[in-house]
Formats: sequence, structure tokens, C-alpha cells
Amino acid sequence: MAEPTIGGVLLAAGRSRRMGARDKLELEVDGVPMVRRAADALTGAGAAPVVAVVARDAVAACLPHGFEVAHQPRPEDGLASSLALGIGALRGRVDAALVGLGDMPWVTAAHARRVMEAFDPTRDRAVAPAFGGRRGHPVLLAAALFDEVRRLEGDGGARRVLARHAARLRLVPVEDDGVLRDVDRPGDLDR
Repeated sequence: MAEPTIGGVLLAAGRSRRMGARDKLELEVDGVPMVRRAADALTGAGAAPVVAVVARDAVAACLPHGFEVAHQPRPEDGLASSLALGIGALRGRVDAALVGLGDMPWVTAAHARRVMEAFDPTRDRAVAPAFGGRRGHPVLLAAALFDEVRRLEGDGGARRVLARHAARLRLVPVEDDGVLRDVDRPGDLDR
């Protein structure tokens, strides 16, 4: 059996309301824009192609050269609409999509690679990292879920789809909490 083709979706169209005037995705973490770190985790793990869903050109400018960009015209429609846009861009091109969040700069390529390597297309509908018993990101979604994901609405992301397919969701333990930590407020960068 051939290795599955795993693409990536980077969700980077949030409005950063809780961060104040600056878009958090442009803020630097260890000298690198937060969204670039999230992008590098997906590409460093070998996901290809990777589509970044963005609402602002300034965020797209932080991405590595050659990234596919899908512009989100209505970020106020919530996370699910951005996820649907990214999944729609990969539909028919991949066997699964690794979905990363632009505001999780401590997710590494090693985390993402571990999720990708755990994927068994004959058994799994989804794979996610877990730390301390909590599911984290990035989450891999099998192509069998793409149509269901594209029908989602609101700010819950794929949470409802994962709940419906819990019996076929594989959790992969990881050694650190980078898969759980996001940035919502200025103090989150200091933790």
C-alpha cells in the first residue's frame, strides 16, 4: 500500500481581538513571526501541499515563499468557515490534511511528524497529539471527513466532527505541552 499523501491547512485568519491593536500572528517568538513558526512546523514535518487561510496580506507576507494562500473574505464567520476554505483547497489532492493553528508557535515539526506517522488510513478518521490526557494540535483529518468538515459553521472548528468520529480518532502522546499552548492575550507570550 502506498504512503498516504498528507497536505496541510494553516488557519491564520483570526481577528486577534484580545491582543489589542496588533495582529498576534505577526508578533515574533524567538525572532520569528508566530505564523511563520506554525507554518514551518507543518512544512518541516513533510506536509505538502500546505494552504494557509489568511484574512490579511500582512500575515500572508510572513509565510515562507511558495505557500499556497487562500484569502478568507469573512473572518467574522468563524473558524469553521476558514477550515472549510482550506479543506476545500485540498479536496481531491490529498488523502488527509494536517490542520495547524497560526497562534500556536510552540507546535514543532516533530509534533506534526509524529501525528502524520501515526496515521493509518485503513483505521483512522483523525489523529491528534495529546499531552497530559488533553487533545492538542495539529489535528490530522482523513479525506473521508472533508465533506463533513466543509459543512461546519461557527467558531468550533472540527470539534463536532471529531466527537462524532471519536471511535476512529487516534491520540498520539507527546512529551511537552507545546501542542496545547496558544496565544490569545499579550501575557500568553510570557508563559
